[in-house]
Amino acid sequence: RLSPIEANTAFESFVAEIILLLEPQTLPETLFAKLVLLESVLNRKLISKSLVVVSWFTPQRNGWQSLLNPALIDWKKKCYELRGKVIHGGYSQVTLDKAKDSHDASLGAIRYIQGIVQTILK
Repeated sequence: RLSPIEANTAFESFVAEIILLLEPQTLPETLFAKLVLLESVLNRKLISKSLVVVSWFTPQRNGWQSLLNPALIDWKKKCYELRGKVIHGGYSQVTLDKAKDSHDASLGAIRYIQGIVQTILK
């Protein structure tokens, strides 16, 4: 049951580190706000290199339901939501498959963002 917690912690720490790497600044407290900020930071860098911007949320940015990106949606469903059930709901029946899916979804989202960052840093 700790796997989704650790996988989500890894993802949130990664997001914070990328923000600080690209534009050192004060980080927002919530993960949603960090992702919105990261999207903005990445887009400024992509625009400066005349590259296509990313669009992770609907223009309204009205919370998690506005999430559009498939890699981030997969992470949210398989990792973030399961982590929430474990921490806030006391859920203790995390199967090996769900733990693996949580881990894989977190890594998938990290790899997706790493790909964008590598493009920017070229």
